[in-house]
Amino acid sequence: HSKYGIYICKYADVCIRHARVRRTWEGNVVIKMIIFKIVEGKQTAALVRKGPKLQPIAPTPQFTSHCSVITPKETDDLEKQFDQSQIFLYEFEGRETIKRPHHCLPD
Repeated sequence: HSKYGIYICKYADVCIRHARVRRTWEGNVVIKMIIFKIVEGKQTAALVRKGPKLQPIAPTPQFTSHCSVITPKETDDLEKQFDQSQIFLYEFEGRETIKRPHHCLPD
């Protein structure tokens, strides 16, 4: 659902390890990391939904972000750690989501 908002990884170390693995899979890919501070706003916890037949959770009205209900553990495999480290930021304007939530690009 990235057209409704953006996904960010909460933990830099998990993001770096995931990027290295992805680069190995996909070849010579340029991966850039931006470290910044966010204000999560009114957050709701959600289960990570991943798989070809599963639809991601749509933005929830009256909230501005989703995070995983399950905290990643060091013993989890990297893919699971990465998935459970995601924060989905979004913002509604009326009944529609806007392209760039204020969490990322302040006015």
